[in-house]
Order: sequence, then structure tokens, then C-alpha cells
Amino acid sequence: MEIIEKKFRDTTIANKKYVKRLTDYIYFLMDKERVVESKYYFDKLIALKPLHIKTNVLGYKLAIKTFDNESVVKFDKLLCKQRYNEELLLTLQLQYYYSVNSKHNFSKVACFLLNKKSLTEKTFSDIGLLILSQDCYEPIAGLCKYLHKNNKSLHKTAESRVRKTVLHKLITVLRAK
Repeated sequence: MEIIEKKFRDTTIANKKYVKRLTDYIYFLMDKERVVESKYYFDKLIALKPLHIKTNVLGYKLAIKTFDNESVVKFDKLLCKQRYNEELLLTLQLQYYYSVNSKHNFSKVACFLLNKKSLTEKTFSDIGLLILSQDCYEPIAGLCKYLHKNNKSLHKTAESRVRKTVLHKLITVLRAK
């Protein structure tokens, strides 16, 4: 039994740390790809703290992993009402569109995020990986503009992926003429 699990199981519901340990345990289960168990314990968490921002973020992430579209919409609306950090909410939306392979919506959200003045390093890292693995021209073009505007550069491996996508787009445009 892992330490996080032991701490959670040894904590009673009456304990003030129960919710935190339950949340940590759910994240632990999600990291281990134990999604069914995560969902079970999340239902317990949402019964205790239904309007807490951290609960709703966790629910959003779990809904993305389980492809639960209704829950994604529910948690998206709740986080908007609670005025959750826009950048982080858009990152969650981007992850959702990536998971359901909605290239059009993915492109719109990615370009919107990249047109912001600056992103935190964590957000940039998260969305950069998604954009590079999506192989869609518009977000990659936005990524290149963002990098140029902020005097940053890509790693050689990432740069080769960008070149591949841009060359594919160029060939497609030239064939159309």
C-alpha cells in the first residue's frame, strides 16, 4: 500500500484533513491510470465539497480522462461562474478538445491562448506539447508567432515536427493551385 493511500485510509471523515487527503488520493489514482477508482472516490469528494474550485478542477480533469462530455460542460460552467483563472480554464478546454480530437475547437482555443501577451511556463509547456502532437497547421503557426514575439526557440526535435507540419501545409496549398 502506498503512503498516500495509507494516509487517506487512516483518516476519518470527521478529520479536518480528510478532504485534502481524499483529493490527493484521487490525483494519485489518476496518475496511476486507475480511472474507475478515481471516479468512485471523486463522487465521495463532490458530495462533501460540491462548489469548491479544486473539486471542480479535479472533476474537469477526471471528465476529460473518462470522455464524459456532460460533466465537462458542467464543470466548465461551474468554473466560469466561479471566475477561475482564465488561462488555466482555457488549458483544460484545450486538453478536452485534444482528447476528443476536435481539431477546429482545439485550433481556436490554442490560437487564442497564444495570442495573449505571455503565458506562464507551465501553461506554455502544457499547451506546447499538445500543439506539437496535434499536427495541425494553425496552432503551430500561432506557436511560432508566440515564440518569435517572446524571443524563445524550440528544441531541435520539436522544430523538426514543426517543419514537417509546415511542409505538409505548403504541399497542400501548392497542389490546390
